[in-house]
Amino acid sequence: PFQGFKRIPTEREKKIIDLTYKKGKALAVSNPKRLFFESINLLANLSSFQLVKIEKGFGMFAECAVLFQWLGISFKLSSRILDRCKEKIDSNDIEFRLYYEVSLLTHNILKGDWPSINEYDTNLVAGGLEIGESFEVSIYVVWHGLLNIEKGCLDYAQEMIEKLKEIYEEFEQDYAKILYYQLKSRFLIKTRRIQAATVFLDRGIQFVKKAETGIYMNDLYTMRAQVKMLSGDIHGAEDALLSATIYLMEVKPIPYFYTPFLLAQSKIEICRMKERLETGSETNLSEYRKRAFESSKIALKKSSKSAYHMTEALRIMGTYYWLVDNRKKALKLWRRSIAEGERIGAFIELSRSYFEVGSYLSEPDSKFKELDGMNAKEYFKKAKRMFKEIDLQWDLDELDKISSYTLTIN
Repeated sequence: PFQGFKRIPTEREKKIIDLTYKKGKALAVSNPKRLFFESINLLANLSSFQLVKIEKGFGMFAECAVLFQWLGISFKLSSRILDRCKEKIDSNDIEFRLYYEVSLLTHNILKGDWPSINEYDTNLVAGGLEIGESFEVSIYVVWHGLLNIEKGCLDYAQEMIEKLKEIYEEFEQDYAKILYYQLKSRFLIKTRRIQAATVFLDRGIQFVKKAETGIYMNDLYTMRAQVKMLSGDIHGAEDALLSATIYLMEVKPIPYFYTPFLLAQSKIEICRMKERLETGSETNLSEYRKRAFESSKIALKKSSKSAYHMTEALRIMGTYYWLVDNRKKALKLWRRSIAEGERIGAFIELSRSYFEVGSYLSEPDSKFKELDGMNAKEYFKKAKRMFKEIDLQWDLDELDKISSYTLTIN
């Protein structure tokens, strides 16, 4: 769009572009499928004109990059758009910088290029709020919050939670409040604060239900299923996931939202399958096995478009293969889970991958006692060290339940 002669838009055309853009922002949280077609229309319109002649022109074009990454269509095309926009950034233009940074942040998180992500910019947030861009600022804040949770930087994550609360209270911004419920719920679940998560999710679901945003209703019900699983209530987890399914069609186009639903589903199916394997029951075993495989496989495929979930997806797929006695495939997937967690710095899920590998290698009947030259005890030591560093007390308690290793792990 920055090459060749371009038309100067008329006032009417400027208004059409502005309305199309605003419609797209609304569709982003209400109808992702329709968003795709509306955004393609916006992109075509923007490409026809001199962007410098359109208010927010460069910023709008930068945010079109989100379309291709958000829907998992093409990271390459997204990169090309962002590279072009980078050439036009004016450090004094807070609005364009904000739009560009939100798009770049979304791109790098979903792609898995976490080491190259710029630090949280308090001046950019303050400047964005000063000009009334609370929508974009909220997205910027929630991404940094989610990123810091995964990296185990929990103090920073809590600061992002408080910032979202401040934004929705000051601007009466419902979207910021929805993101606040999403982020804090994720924080409580990732840190395994089960009782607090249960109470907070109930509040979040009641609020988001009034806002009628199906994507976030699916996400909150999926998190409720995760909480139920962690508390050992499999029936409750199934009920919560059934509620999430009501909103599933709105979620499917977006890997970031669809993947956790699939992961929760696969965990439930794997749990049911494991119960039958341990008791020797054949009741519905083949059905659970088939469903567990399908959910885990699709989740792993979708996580290639949402690296945020890749470490966990690889671990769960590995667990499935271990339980169906394909141990070599399981070890291969766990190796990949650890490598991915180390590569991007997903330390919470990496610590749990260490724990998972140690748990299965320590089984008395396991023919495999090592992975990459390390035995179960060494994986438990790695897990315990990370649990302590991140302050994951629930996980430490789970580790201590494995009594044969409790006295020997320092």
